[in-house]
Amino acid sequence: MSRQEFHIGKITPIKDSKNKTPLQIAEMLNVFIDYHSEDDWNAKSFISHKGVYYKIDDSEFEESDYIQEYSKNSDSSISYISSFYNGGTCLSQELEEIIDKCF
Repeated sequence: MSRQEFHIGKITPIKDSKNKTPLQIAEMLNVFIDYHSEDDWNAKSFISHKGVYYKIDDSEFEESDYIQEYSKNSDSSISYISSFYNGGTCLSQELEEIIDKCF
């Protein structure tokens, strides 16, 4: 069932990730991933946008009002607060929109 989602978090670009595969990124970061498809990878804790991978540190809360606030930090990461109706979009699409607005 679709519902309103409210997220607070930070997305950080992974250095030297341009045009690498999810498995190469995992190897670079020395992390294990349960990788079945690009969608699985994006849904967990990383997102790929325009050839660059970003690490997602996200928390979801109960909230009903629409909000989208974000700021680019000095380390090139982006802090965000975002709510959206998940019947029309998903977290990865919301984060891609925020990345586009910041760069």
